[in-house]
Amino acid sequence: MPLPRFLRSPLAQFVRSLPIKGRWRIASRLNRLFRAEQTTFEFSGVGRLTLDLDIEMQQHIYWAGLSRDDARILELARAILPVDGVFLDVGANVGLHTLAVARHVADGGAVIAFEPHPANHRLLVH
Repeated sequence: MPLPRFLRSPLAQFVRSLPIKGRWRIASRLNRLFRAEQTTFEFSGVGRLTLDLDIEMQQHIYWAGLSRDDARILELARAILPVDGVFLDVGANVGLHTLAVARHVADGGAVIAFEPHPANHRLLVH
């Protein structure tokens, strides 16, 4: 029997805040405690993100937060991309980099994102 939905978000915020490596390893276990469904939440440093918690990679993002590699990519993009620059995100997936960089270039720049996978494209557009 799944746990009530209202417990998922605070638990996810807590897990994402833990200063430990490998948080993604417990994502699928935590996700089994709740109904797998699409969820929208405010992701610190990124923006409002919609994920399908029935998809393992998206579970990792929801429960563990940014991977070390994603954090480095965003740090690099913010460091070298001028605020009036253009960011091209090819294979944008669900929009993690797209949204984060869009915040950086919001005052004059642009983000162009492409995602060919139909399900990921729907979430990206949403």
